[in-house]
Amino acid sequence: MKSVTLNLRISQKLRDRLIDDSHEKGITLSDNSREILTAYCKAKNSDEIDNQTLYDIRFYNSSEFIYLIFWMFEKIRSPKHFGPKTELEDLKKIVLQVVTNKFFPPDLKQEFEKVLIDIQRVTNEFDSENNQFKFSQLCTEEVFDYSILTDFIRNKAFENRIYL
Repeated sequence: MKSVTLNLRISQKLRDRLIDDSHEKGITLSDNSREILTAYCKAKNSDEIDNQTLYDIRFYNSSEFIYLIFWMFEKIRSPKHFGPKTELEDLKKIVLQVVTNKFFPPDLKQEFEKVLIDIQRVTNEFDSENNQFKFSQLCTEEVFDYSILTDFIRNKAFENRIYL
């Protein structure tokens, strides 16, 4: 295969980082750059990474997940449901995505199962006077462990950062 030259501009810090990485690997900067680009293209074109997998990986950054988290924290302050039943159905779908997503840790998925059960309970008792969520009330067995969620968010926020 004929090779071609690729010229591109990068920051000095990135260049220094690539040079250091090349020295650690014992290869030239050009060879290292080719390896990195080849690995990226293979991963991008791999059959293992389909659109659903990419969506699952990035789900924690989705507007649906952020809305769910906001709603859950809001339930600490106000555990009663005042919205329509359709809102509960929408929230249930989002929670199901979390519970079935293989990229969420098992302990967090277990906590979201509590939310799922509670949403289902409130949906079933929708017309009754007692439509308060128990997952957000500290004195119940069904209480959601918010510390697991905040640790997950904190770790994900810094997971993909590259320090130069």
